[in-house]
Amino acid sequence: MAKIALNGRDELIAALNRLGADVQVGAAEALQGHGKDVAKALRAALPEGGGVSKPGEAPHSQETRANRSETARKAVQVIDLKGSVHWAMRKAELGKEILVSVYVRFKGSNGFYGHMLEYGTSKLAARPFFWPTLLKLAPDATKRIEQVIRKATERFNAR
Repeated sequence: MAKIALNGRDELIAALNRLGADVQVGAAEALQGHGKDVAKALRAALPEGGGVSKPGEAPHSQETRANRSETARKAVQVIDLKGSVHWAMRKAELGKEILVSVYVRFKGSNGFYGHMLEYGTSKLAARPFFWPTLLKLAPDATKRIEQVIRKATERFNAR
């Protein structure tokens, strides 16, 4: 059996651990930026103003009256699509998965509209805006992570 001695083993292990932490911190920052950019792009994909959108188009904001029996008590309700686009990121912890969420959340009784608009119903053709935008921007997340890894390895190699 051959024995191999490695000088500076502890320093190498410490440097590799720093590299992993450096990549994870950079990835968290990159994905946080990506989450913000996706939410911004989703809002930009939604047309200003009201009117009825055509099948296949992104939905427009609509005014809808509350239940007829409540019409006298409630004012016209506006379904605010742009204001319903949100993003969140779970606090990044070293060694744990990074989770960034971009979602559409309507308040109150409007909660089901996002799904109906995106996918359509038996009486309403789909007005997708979420998935087309998300899929268009997905390669950007990969590029951001590649840049983080490239920069971290360049710093590692420079040591």
